[in-house]
Amino acid sequence: MEFWKEQLEQAQRRVAESEHKIAQQPKLLELDRLGVDQRLHMRLMAVLRENLSRAKAHVHYIEQRIAAHEADVDKRAARTALIQSLKTKHSQSSGAGAPCSSTERYQRPMNHFAPTAISQIAANTTVSTVTAASIAIASKSPSSSR
Repeated sequence: MEFWKEQLEQAQRRVAESEHKIAQQPKLLELDRLGVDQRLHMRLMAVLRENLSRAKAHVHYIEQRIAAHEADVDKRAARTALIQSLKTKHSQSSGAGAPCSSTERYQRPMNHFAPTAISQIAANTTVSTVTAASIAIASKSPSSSR
């Protein structure tokens, strides 16, 4: 969590620096009065505004990460409390906290996958090919030519 807070402080400093740089730039009226080419100044201002926009987006992203982390902390605390309450109920219902075997506590689910249409087609093709091959071999054998 400290990492995100440090990142947030750095990003907020970058936003403040960008805003300060933009505020320090001379205005177009002053440049016109001085007879300076405004195209370079306009490009510089556009780049500074883009940097400011990216810095603000980065601050927003970091704030979201901090909020997500804090929400996750609450979820983890709720999950831990739920597990503890379930353990307490289980130990009370199993008779004075008698330990139960590992098979009673947890059984791994058996995964039975139904064959897909492609695997069924492949199996049927293999069976028909083998059947056709065995018929062809049987018809060419010397015992069947008699």
